[in-house]
Order: sequence, then structure tokens, then C-alpha cells
Amino acid sequence: MKPGARLDEAELAERFKVSRTPVREALKALAATGLVDLRSRQGACAWRASRCRC
Repeated sequence: MKPGARLDEAELAERFKVSRTPVREALKALAATGLVDLRSRQGACAWRASRCRC
């Protein structure tokens, strides 16, 4: 995954063969550590030095 890449819950869930709930929880945990940027109603994107523009 490249820095700034958009992270789609549904795509990740399908890729890892899990429901969206664990993906959502994982994204929240990653956001708490600063590795992803969560934006309300816009999804998440991978961390990069400057704020992502998803």
C-alpha cells in the first residue's frame, strides 16, 4: 500500500475474507497510532508525511 492510498473497508474485507466490522476496528486502531487518517464519511487513507487528500 502506498502512502496516501485510499483504504476501502469493503475491498479490505473482501481481500482478507472477513466482515467489515473487524476491518473498521482495525482502521480505528491504526488511526489511534497515526498510521492511517480517518475522515468522517470519506473513509480512510494510508499515512503520509503531509495530510492525505482522499
